[in-house]
Amino acid sequence: MQRSHSNDKAKGHIFMHKIKQFIWALILAGLFSTTNALPVGLNTGSFSINSSVASLMDWYAQLLSKDSQSKFLDYYPKEIQQIKIIKIKLIDSKQENRHKFNVELLLTYKNANKLISKTVSEVLVFLLSPLGKPELNKIIKDKGEFATAASGKNFNQLYYQKRQFVYAWLAWLDGDKYRLPTIENKATYVVNIAGKQIQGSVFSSLKKRSQYLYKGKNLLHSMDVKALKNNKFIFNLVIQYKGVNAKNQKVIAKIKQTIHVKLKNNIWQIIRIQEKHLLPDIAPWIGFVC
Repeated sequence: MQRSHSNDKAKGHIFMHKIKQFIWALILAGLFSTTNALPVGLNTGSFSINSSVASLMDWYAQLLSKDSQSKFLDYYPKEIQQIKIIKIKLIDSKQENRHKFNVELLLTYKNANKLISKTVSEVLVFLLSPLGKPELNKIIKDKGEFATAASGKNFNQLYYQKRQFVYAWLAWLDGDKYRLPTIENKATYVVNIAGKQIQGSVFSSLKKRSQYLYKGKNLLHSMDVKALKNNKFIFNLVIQYKGVNAKNQKVIAKIKQTIHVKLKNNIWQIIRIQEKHLLPDIAPWIGFVC
């Protein structure tokens, strides 16, 4: 009786393995897709929404830097200690060369040696160009209200620098050549997809990977960052890709990336990337900023 139970269990594992192989075959053939994989409003034409979000994160990192210089600094209090994004929404813009974000913030700053916290609602407008990165063009601010200071995470400059790196990386994967990351000469990129493994340099692996994921958009679902010694970090990302393969067939993919980097002179340098493709989710993901 025990042997029969073991055989049934083994058969069950084999059956599930075959089902997974069948689903992967559909995915790679471009037959498994969904029409609502990205949130409404992320169809932004040829411009990568990730590139604009990277510029947004870079702006908040600048506000937390003592050396920042911008014509928009007067819109904010002096000596900002923390910035916590409470809510962010992409606003539909009638102008194709604009990305507009409605952002609700909790600002903590010093005034007369006292810490003050205030909620602020603002609209950031980024000018888009095929010749460069999105540029902050306009800030529209509402009146702020005093609030309780942020607790828990340290929403400092490094917090936004990490997110700027991630969204710039995704923008580069989207096809934004102006977001080319800094990659160490000996950096490796390992991709595990449908029982196959691609291994080589970052550029060679991406070239081989493109037969499955040729052109499309990447949506960040989650990120976790682990700090190591000597300014080294491990970024664990879960990403959804929606686009086409090399045969121009529709494809979606759920991707887990582990990116090893080091921060040197405020520049993120990629050391190693490990990528694993998971079975994609049917339901659409809500939101686009982590």
